[in-house]
Amino acid sequence: MATELERKTTAVGAIAENFGKEISPGLLKIWLRLLAGYTPEQVEIGAVRVIETYAYKTMPPYAVLREAIEEAAGAGPQAAELKAAAEWTCLQESVARCGRYAPPEHMHPTTAHVVGVMGGWQAVCAWETRYLDLKRREFVDLWTQADGKADVLALGAAGVQRAIAQTRGGFVRVGMALPGGLKALSETGKQGVLES
Repeated sequence: MATELERKTTAVGAIAENFGKEISPGLLKIWLRLLAGYTPEQVEIGAVRVIETYAYKTMPPYAVLREAIEEAAGAGPQAAELKAAAEWTCLQESVARCGRYAPPEHMHPTTAHVVGVMGGWQAVCAWETRYLDLKRREFVDLWTQADGKADVLALGAAGVQRAIAQTRGGFVRVGMALPGGLKALSETGKQGVLES
């Protein structure tokens, strides 16, 4: 039975062969290092997608394979747009079911954040039908930007002000504990970058 490394090597080699190219040992080594976080099954599925869909005659760059793997796993940019579209549908169903004065008890955290950004529950319920297509596009755009970041975005300016107040207006030091379970980053070297 082939090892994980052999299966990944075969998948990358199949992509190269399909496009009439030979991959150098150095480049193969780099690709395999970049693919370390993926299972052989994910790499094989991604390779099949690249061979099926890549329309150019040149050897695709690594980023094309990564995107194919992530899309197959439901984590790529198209997947985020699909999730946002599904959340829009859920939001519209909640508006019809709950009405203006009874917001739903359970809402996806990203959806709740976007609803707040767009004026809150009552504003969402008051949208006129003629503007729904425009509001849907705005919602999907905001949702895809905020996906996975709703908890950090919820801190907003008030969270930053609390952090500054805790440091008595001084600079945030690397490793310093901040409100909301946040900690100042050290890897980026940028001031004001927070990590949860």
